[in-house]
Amino acid sequence: MLLCLKHHRLVDRNPTEFPADRLLAFKTEHESRVARATNFSISQPSHVLQVRAAIAGARVASLTREDIWQVLTAARHFPATDAPLVVEMADLGYSDMDAEFYQTCEATLTRKLETAFAQHGALHHSSHLSVFALAPMPILMVLGKILGDARPSTIYQYDRFAESWCWLDPKCQDVRSFSHTISGPEDTNHVALVIDLSATVDSDLVGAAMQPYGDFPTVRFTTPQPAYSLIRNPKDLRTFHERMRECLNAIETKFGSQCTIHVFPAMPASTAVQFGRLLLPKASPSLRIYDHHGERAGFRPTLWLVRRARRRSGLKKSAAFSRTA
Repeated sequence: MLLCLKHHRLVDRNPTEFPADRLLAFKTEHESRVARATNFSISQPSHVLQVRAAIAGARVASLTREDIWQVLTAARHFPATDAPLVVEMADLGYSDMDAEFYQTCEATLTRKLETAFAQHGALHHSSHLSVFALAPMPILMVLGKILGDARPSTIYQYDRFAESWCWLDPKCQDVRSFSHTISGPEDTNHVALVIDLSATVDSDLVGAAMQPYGDFPTVRFTTPQPAYSLIRNPKDLRTFHERMRECLNAIETKFGSQCTIHVFPAMPASTAVQFGRLLLPKASPSLRIYDHHGERAGFRPTLWLVRRARRRSGLKKSAAFSRTA
């Protein structure tokens, strides 16, 4: 057992405190840890992307090297680069109360991702991406739209109670259920999509934000028990992706491809990113994202995830878009 000079002397001078069985336990534990750390094939590297922006004026949790190693090891990946790709938007000079905040964040996010990806050309093809993102929901949705779903990616969820990026229950066999309902008038071009996942959105606040559009239908996408800790493992996130795609298909089938979907989200960060990933900007209806801020006591429109030009006449409802179309 090879030690440095300092610790060799410490062990040799204290045989009672460091008996042979204790030293053998140290050696076994160290060898096991090294074996776990090196038990990877060359096909398992992952580029680590961290995206951060202040939420309601407060800085969000940081991501340490220990966090990265712990999470990626559990997923049988290892960091593809010495340092993660970091997109920091905490010091833009605006808060999310300012009108310029979201447009500035979107431009900054797009520019910084292009710069980061340009340094690693493989990111445009098949390299795996591990995403650790905390920001206001409209920004997370834009991030998902930029990333798309063609590149293999794992979107991680931060557990604010455990203060950890590790999955809450990675081996859980029960998968979360999601469903949607549609109510209200059908002959309209403006639809409110209310997403009740981390909490229940106040219908009165949605009505106040949609007032300029007159009578409108409401589509509610929800789960039996909304909670911040809703997403426990990748299976829950995949199920969300599938059910939300079905929901968007149903909206387009009922209201046509020329409708505008106004999105009022209360959802975990990972699902916001995943929402952006499932969109088809050239085929989806227009989508406008609203944000709720406690100090405003209401919703306000922020960014367009998709904005399509309207035809002047002859609007007809099209068949639902699909990922394979």
